[in-house]
Amino acid sequence: MKTNKFEDTIRRKLESIEPDFQEKDWAKMQNYMHAQSPPSFWQQHSSWIGYAAAASVSTVMAFMYVNQRTQNNHLTADVKKLQHQIEAIKNTPTLAQKPDTVYLIQKSDGSGELMALSEDVTPPGIAPNESIARRKIIVSEKITRSAPPKTTVAPTPTKAFSTNDQLAENADQPVLNTVVPSANSFQANGRGGSGIVINSSNYSQNNAGAERFAMPADIELNLQRPVDVKNSNFGVNKMKYNLASRISKRHYQQAMLASTMQKPILPVSEKKTEQVAQTETVIPKRNLKVPYRFGVGIATDGVGKTKSITGEVLIAKKFSISAGISWLKVKPMEFFNEKLFREKNRRDFKGTHPGEIPLAFQVYNIKVDPTVVQIPLTVAFRNNIKDNWAYYAGAGTNITVSAKEKISFDCKAPNFEYFSQRFEAKSDVPMINSVNFTMGLEKTWYPIVVQAEGYLYTYFNQLTPMSQSAGPGVKVKLMYQIGGKM
Repeated sequence: MKTNKFEDTIRRKLESIEPDFQEKDWAKMQNYMHAQSPPSFWQQHSSWIGYAAAASVSTVMAFMYVNQRTQNNHLTADVKKLQHQIEAIKNTPTLAQKPDTVYLIQKSDGSGELMALSEDVTPPGIAPNESIARRKIIVSEKITRSAPPKTTVAPTPTKAFSTNDQLAENADQPVLNTVVPSANSFQANGRGGSGIVINSSNYSQNNAGAERFAMPADIELNLQRPVDVKNSNFGVNKMKYNLASRISKRHYQQAMLASTMQKPILPVSEKKTEQVAQTETVIPKRNLKVPYRFGVGIATDGVGKTKSITGEVLIAKKFSISAGISWLKVKPMEFFNEKLFREKNRRDFKGTHPGEIPLAFQVYNIKVDPTVVQIPLTVAFRNNIKDNWAYYAGAGTNITVSAKEKISFDCKAPNFEYFSQRFEAKSDVPMINSVNFTMGLEKTWYPIVVQAEGYLYTYFNQLTPMSQSAGPGVKVKLMYQIGGKM
């Protein structure tokens, strides 16, 4: 009897043959492995770490803004105060102080009596331009007394004394008489502060308002020292000066010799001018004609995410130039084997990185993670709108600083052993590799500026085989402005 043992054997062998491994089956296995394997620390907490970093940066920026705004307000108030002080100093009239004068003339009767009168009153019988001008004694505002006078003066200026001996402590001391004009005569003159002694025996009778008071003769008259003359609101001159025990011819000659002395005028105007100049040099002047901005930005598009540090200069009211540095993290690319890598990138995986990949091994699970550092340059046309709003549109390019790829893959040895390898290699990216077009809006809360824009980057050499261009994308920038407003 014929058996079918051979057919059964062939059938079992044919059934044991496995079909080729399909890519969809490999993707299912990868998803299963990712779902079953425990996540790493970075995968669990990376989002929270990013949120914490963003919150920290925002807090620091807010604190710096508040602190800088407070300092700016204080400095502005100080500058305004100094400007008001400078204007007040400039508008203050510089008037030279007028010296007070006292005229001393000995009476002709030889009694040694002195008479005082305001400078504006001309005595009867004496010409205005007579020898009085030769007998001036300049009076200073500061007085030095050699000894306190032992004199008693009546409290009311209207009371007259019949004799000169009533005010002297010692009756044996000789007494000198001085005539002082009354308050009425000074009010009529409209001025005060100086007295005139005239050589006329009839002057006291011609001036009914004049009064006579006695002074002891032991008070020394120092004609070379200044005398204080102060004006009161009542127009009465209060002259404080020292008299000698006797006014002899020698004292009279000394008074005549002292008539050539003049009171120096203080250089008030020069002092004020120096003070104004010194105050003006204290005020700092930092007049920046064009605004400068610097800040940070973040962008996202179909290629990847970009973080940047940006600086911008408003060269004119309608134009601006911006530059900076950006870090573009391209989305990772995954390929199951070398065949798929070759089809999508149009290059051989082992030939592109010689020496890094074993030629005899089969390569699976290829993963490429590119990173590009660029310098974006943009020239924009801008126009201001009301309420500190503005819109702008610009064009520019990206200058490549560096481009790197982190590559990892799995290998299958001839003995069916699996192992993984990873390495980092430079990418072949041209220095100028794109044309950029941007359009956006801007809002200013001086000195904080916020910009939101949409962009489209067209690359000459594609960074990823998925797309030739990056965009449309969205970028948000937060900047700080120094300098004036445009």
